[in-house]
Amino acid sequence: MDMTISHSGYMNCAPGHSFGPATRDCCLFHLILSGCGVYEAEGRTHVLHARQGFLILPGQRTRYQADMHTPWSYAWIGLRGVDAVQLIHDLGLGPERLIWSMGEDELLEELCRRMQRDAACTVDRATLRRIMAGDMLSFLNCAATSRSSASGSAASYCDDATLYIRAHLNAELSVEKVAEQIGLSRSQLFRIFRQVYGVAPRAMIQRIRAEQARYMLLHTPFSLEQIAEACGYANVSHFCVAFRRDCGLSPASFRKTRHSLEMDE
Repeated sequence: MDMTISHSGYMNCAPGHSFGPATRDCCLFHLILSGCGVYEAEGRTHVLHARQGFLILPGQRTRYQADMHTPWSYAWIGLRGVDAVQLIHDLGLGPERLIWSMGEDELLEELCRRMQRDAACTVDRATLRRIMAGDMLSFLNCAATSRSSASGSAASYCDDATLYIRAHLNAELSVEKVAEQIGLSRSQLFRIFRQVYGVAPRAMIQRIRAEQARYMLLHTPFSLEQIAEACGYANVSHFCVAFRRDCGLSPASFRKTRHSLEMDE
């Protein structure tokens, strides 16, 4: 196998801890295990949280920073070689797609839990690096295998489309742009979304925006302005109107009500 590990490890970041702007000489994968933060690459800023990951390509200038209130912890691995490039392809990642989300895959969830348990072990730093390297390789291989097994099917195209949507929520998204990115026409994308999800692509974009907004309202301290921007709403007013339509409450009421329920439990 033409793939070598350049470095690996685990980081439980302090509030506001940042790295960069800097470039790397390898393919560097990060998997967020808890908390949240921001990742800046290619002139764009991504607000990310647990169960998401980001890729740094060789020579790419990036910066990332943990949130001040709920800083993230993450595992990472740096890979070199032809097979590392193939792994990126198998994961559906590349220069235009640097972010991924786990979705609801139970095996990937279990691998994440294993990483969190392993990171809590009392071992020396060198041993922890080896453990996390094995865990990350298992995770990436599982994610790539799961994706490749459905290659070419309608479900696979839908997975590619939703992955692209999640990675570009804070950009100007259109159905035409999503279709173009996965190699389909607009009508083909519409047809397979109806087949697999039972909704049109535009409705799925709205659903994913609402899902991301709900998560950020509950699990991050970000303001409504920051959440609106991160989720791709035109402004706070548009965010509030769309969120009330999709969830039945205003964003502020949703955050307050859910937090009150959690405190009562």
